Amino acid sequence: MKQNELDLDNWLEEVADKCHEIASQKDFDLDFYVFQSEVHYNPKLMFIGANPGGVGLYSQRQRRTKSELGENINTFVKYYNSPGWEKLNPLYDMFKGNDQIELYFKEAVITNISYFNSGTFNGLKNKMKIVGKEPLNFCMQKNLELIKTLIYPQNIILMGAPARDNFLKYLCKPLEIILETKSIGEKNGVPLIKKSFFPTDTKDFQIPVYIIEHPSAWNGLNNKENVERKRKKFEEIFARSIE
Repeated sequence: MKQNELDLDNWLEEVADKCHEIASQKDFDLDFYVFQSEVHYNPKLMFIGANPGGVGLYSQRQRRTKSELGENINTFVKYYNSPGWEKLNPLYDMFKGNDQIELYFKEAVITNISYFNSGTFNGLKNKMKIVGKEPLNFCMQKNLELIKTLIYPQNIILMGAPARDNFLKYLCKPLEIILETKSIGEKNGVPLIKKSFFPTDTKDFQIPVYIIEHPSAWNGLNNKENVERKRKKFEEIFARSIE
């Protein structure tokens, strides 16, 4: 086993053990998993959302192990045409149209700031009113390790307000609006994509971080027009790296 594979294996074991400890608390009792994709080294794209969908009681299953923390395929691709996933389709739609950029999406590493199945992020916050902030603090700590010492993503895309707000203090530049709506009669557009950078130990390189609305949001920012605007912008951004 290569060193980076060994390091990741150790990381997965640490996560499985600690999440088991947290999830086993009677007042918490939420199932967990980490990835909605395969996990691999140096992905072109890494997506980070709020929390895994659905709610499952950890007390109703056998102990989750390190081999059960991910998927073998990008779930946004796998379930694109599945009932119940329609509200998440805007994410995949933002990366279609260019074969190479679509491949970047299909091979992306996808995780969340919380690994626990709390239904909504507010569901997690309600649980933490009882057990404290350890569940989220631990997951955030492990995500920072994942980025900085294990997989080294080339670009990070944060999805939704919880991911944005919990990562803000780790970003090294103020947020810059790089795409916004321009509706008729609108003086100022509403931000569609913001950008910052995540620091690394290499002074000459910082990881670009793009912030978008969560794909499930029904506030107009994921309508067909705005998804197409974002698709064109991401194609412009990522096409620069295609030789």
